[in-house]
Formats: sequence, structure tokens, C-alpha cells
Amino acid sequence: MVEKEYLKYDVETNNITIDEEVEKIIKDLLIENDRISEELKKYKEEIKSFIEDNSTGSFKTNLLDIKYTSATTTTTIDTAKLKSKYAKIAAECSKVGTKASSVSLKPLEIENEDK
Repeated sequence: MVEKEYLKYDVETNNITIDEEVEKIIKDLLIENDRISEELKKYKEEIKSFIEDNSTGSFKTNLLDIKYTSATTTTTIDTAKLKSKYAKIAAECSKVGTKASSVSLKPLEIENEDK
């Protein structure tokens, strides 16, 4: 068994476990983060609409630096189409990069759980 503070790895079963208290803290933080993100999104939308309705731009308050970026168009390459029509060119122009490893955390809903 390999241990690191609140994490445990059982070599025989190939299972990782997290201390229940820490697991609960992480879940609560994720739920709170979602709630805060939604609330912040609402405020940002209201500020954006207000700026657009009043033809103003970026501005600063005592506590915030609010930067407004107007909508724009972009041109992208349809890589699936490029690869199917011009596979050789797509291969010649492709470059391989590395992407850092990451961990995604998502709370599970448990039946009859008090929230």
C-alpha cells in the first residue's frame, strides 16, 4: 500500500482512495465553485449588455478593471475537411505538441444526500 497524506493506493487491487473528510471538502468546493461561476456569469452578462446598450467600453471602478471586447468574426481551418481532401498537405503541415496532464474533478450526486 502506497500512501500520501490523504491519498492511498492499494497495489494489489490497483485502487486509489481518498480520505472521506478530504473527499467531502473537495466535493463541497466543487459545488460552491459551480454556484459562484454561475453567479459571476450572470453579472458578467448584465454588465456586457449594459455596456452594449449604452455604447460605452472598458472602464475601471474602485475595485474592478472591466475590459469589454466586442464581438468579432474569425476564420478557421476545417481540419477534418482538409485531411480528407488534401491528406498529404495536412500531414506535411501538421505539428505535434504536448499537452500537460490534468485531473478533472466532478461531484457525484448521491441519492438521499443532504445538501
